[in-house]
Amino acid sequence: MSETTGGRKDIVMLSPPTEVSMGAEWFELVDLDHFWIIRRLEVLKRVFGDLLNPAWSYGEVGCGHGIVQQQFEQTFHIPVDGLDLNLGALSTNKSSQGTLYHYDILERRPEMAGKYDCLILFDVLEHITDQDNFLQACLHHLKPGGTLLVNVPAQMGLFSKYDEVVGHIRRYSWDELAEVAKRGGMALGRHTYWGLPFYPLLLIRKRLVANLDASLVIKKGMDRGSPLKNKLLLLLSRLEILPQGLTGTSLMAAFRKTT
Repeated sequence: MSETTGGRKDIVMLSPPTEVSMGAEWFELVDLDHFWIIRRLEVLKRVFGDLLNPAWSYGEVGCGHGIVQQQFEQTFHIPVDGLDLNLGALSTNKSSQGTLYHYDILERRPEMAGKYDCLILFDVLEHITDQDNFLQACLHHLKPGGTLLVNVPAQMGLFSKYDEVVGHIRRYSWDELAEVAKRGGMALGRHTYWGLPFYPLLLIRKRLVANLDASLVIKKGMDRGSPLKNKLLLLLSRLEILPQGLTGTSLMAAFRKTT
């Protein structure tokens, strides 16, 4: 079933409308020019770019308003399907290629089984209570030998009121993320911490937002500020050698479905 929801393209409605916890505030603060979004793409290109086969089929779980899809289209010339339960975000999705699905992957619909060579799971897993079941659902949609690209926030010592307000349940170390992947039967692959230069800033953020009203926390924690501040933060983010296994504020990894 497909219906127009007021956005730029049709959305394939595979699942009924569902309330989601991710607020609209985050989507309103980030775009393709946001320093953190740019840096995440740079990490992907530098450490994982050679793994991306243009002939593969790609899907993104939790695509939101399509920033990662746009980056894949513009940087790698790869179309990416978007799968999400946030109908509001899907209706404003700005990708120009791929199909958008309003879809709960936990349904594991048979027509979606083994559909993709690569699934992108960027900054989603930390929102999921039953991460093992969720990852098994992701694997249902991957072909045998398919790749799961994951990005998550790193280090529980940085967990703050900001994480709570945006719906994070946890932050990860590499050992913790690797253990989740191994429990799911995935083969461990390339990985890197990133965002090390931001580490002291997140410690400061932890203090600054501790007593703020929840309505102000996301803006205080993710607002890029002026164009000059945004540029300086991007330059700061590049002051690290990649890949690196020391620590960071985020963690990116590639896993492979073994069956």
